[in-house]
Amino acid sequence: MTSGMSGIAIAVSFAAGAIGCERTAAEKPTPAVPIPTDVALPVSSATQEPDPGALLLVLSPTVLALWPERKMIAVPPADAKLQGFAVGDKRVSRADYLVVPLHDALAARFGPDAARPEVLLAVDVSTPYRLFIEVFYTVGQSHPARVSLLVRSGAGQAVIDVVPQLSSARGGLCRTEEDKRGREAVAAILGAAAGTPIPTTEPSEAVPLPSNAPLCFSVVAAEKGFVVSAFGHELAPGCSAAAPRFAVAVPKRDGAFDFAQLSACAARMKERASETDAVVYAKSGTDFQTVVSTMDAIRGKADGGSLFPSAAFGPSP
Repeated sequence: MTSGMSGIAIAVSFAAGAIGCERTAAEKPTPAVPIPTDVALPVSSATQEPDPGALLLVLSPTVLALWPERKMIAVPPADAKLQGFAVGDKRVSRADYLVVPLHDALAARFGPDAARPEVLLAVDVSTPYRLFIEVFYTVGQSHPARVSLLVRSGAGQAVIDVVPQLSSARGGLCRTEEDKRGREAVAAILGAAAGTPIPTTEPSEAVPLPSNAPLCFSVVAAEKGFVVSAFGHELAPGCSAAAPRFAVAVPKRDGAFDFAQLSACAARMKERASETDAVVYAKSGTDFQTVVSTMDAIRGKADGGSLFPSAAFGPSP
């Protein structure tokens, strides 16, 4: 088994939407799944109820643990989280995505004759994408019967079903385009982190989108906003045409990601094709709430219409 993530996408299906409001302690009911007090769940409008009998895996700000049975491994300190778990927890190098202690514990739990239960992931909102994707990838290697993300919905809890897999369920052409765009996105994100801005494409430079190519919709949560790709091209601002070079299609507004405009962008692309899946990428330090909110934005329209209810996570830079 290799532990790298090159060319790997993790398929996701979810029911999510707009972010809700914080409630007072008096308004909060007893949670269906008890979790450690230091874990703040991401907010979503998912409505599916969690299974209290699922195997709970907690990724808190300080520890990765099978809860409440035993601690697994310590989460790296804040200044080291963007590089993932420590090299001592990997097979070859810190760049690997497989977290060995977690993989071994799940392998012991999921013995050859044991029924494979649902795994429920409770991930703190502040968790950087790099840590999340390492845990998510490792869980997928253990082939559980079902994997769900525990989220906060209204005054209670809900789950987002996820199905880890090693290859895209989409066609080979889409897979090739996703991998190519993923590499370009990583290069652009790293360039932005190093001080090189991602280009802004002027509307006059935009070119028409092809009409005879697979949709292959993907979103990158980048430094300056969302880089959106479709039909084998990055989209220009406004998401109605292709950009001749790498560009931010949905810029941040007042320093924050513009999820409403991302949803509008997804709706424009959905009008052109019947596909229901997408790929979501994020830089290593992107917090988990932003990842969930990005999925919410491309999942459906405000009026309840469906956009891209099934997505795949791409590797982080």
